[in-house]
Amino acid sequence: MVGPVPTGGDTGGPPLDPRGVSCSSTACISALAAVVTARNMITFKCGQVASARSWMNTLAAIAATLLGLAIAAFAGAGAATATVFGIPVAIVLFWIGVSLLATAILFGIFAGIAALRVLVLEGELNGARTDFAAAVADVQSSCPTSCWGDLTAPSC
Repeated sequence: MVGPVPTGGDTGGPPLDPRGVSCSSTACISALAAVVTARNMITFKCGQVASARSWMNTLAAIAATLLGLAIAAFAGAGAATATVFGIPVAIVLFWIGVSLLATAILFGIFAGIAALRVLVLEGELNGARTDFAAAVADVQSSCPTSCWGDLTAPSC
């Protein structure tokens, strides 16, 4: 007949986890590794989002600058028509303005595409955060509290 199982406190050691799991179990080691992987993915996605947002802001700033220059060229063309001799200058300034406006529109389109990329990456970042929360829940169910370590999600 088997007698009562020592609880750890009976032998002078730390009390055993009531669920009967240990830090060296395969489930616990796998769960802790999943937390590390998920944490690294969040950090990676945060960097991607920051990079894409920076790229989007740069493209938008270029588009805004080109738009301002186009408006100035159109205003200069209008002012140059005040005299008969300014008509050739006005024609040149008009076409410079058209060129700048077209380029500004192109960079605006690129900024819009970059904004969509930011939205996609933010969705992937939210997915990585969900995966991290699931990995933390797995650690909490598979490991004793003494093995948990840092279970906080990294911030961007």
